Amino acid sequence: MRFSTYWATTIAGVDRVQLNETIAAGHYTCAPETEDRKSRVFDECAMIGLMTFGRLVKFGLSKRVAADLACKAQEEFATHRDCLTKIVMATSGRGETWVAAEYADTFEKDRPHIDQSHPNLAVSIQINIKSIREQLARHYEGLLAGGHDPLGTGHTGRAHILGA
Repeated sequence: MRFSTYWATTIAGVDRVQLNETIAAGHYTCAPETEDRKSRVFDECAMIGLMTFGRLVKFGLSKRVAADLACKAQEEFATHRDCLTKIVMATSGRGETWVAAEYADTFEKDRPHIDQSHPNLAVSIQINIKSIREQLARHYEGLLAGGHDPLGTGHTGRAHILGA
């Protein structure tokens, strides 16, 4: 499943201008690459980052901090996409951000995972990957059912298909 910038930002609730400013400022380092006059194409992994970014900005985090955390979530998802159910981010008493993951029951438990008793989890941000993936699937199916091209501009008569 892939989305053009138009559909990706619409689904994620992200202002395209703010996203472009954040990318241009070098804060949103995990944005999909693009060429001049071409739309970015967001796959499922990039959508995890973008939806996380959108929610964190709405939550009141600065675009710089939200982008950093979103890219960390996206990286974690890229590494463990098949078994990841939740990502938890917290800061230590010294201020560094760390990321922990919750995996499906079938995943090997010897990998880094969430320790619910860890003191840094007193205040944390949790990203429900399973829920975001379900939302993305519903949006994608809804676009197709409505006759929209997920890789298009969203404007009737102006939609274009980017390479599959």
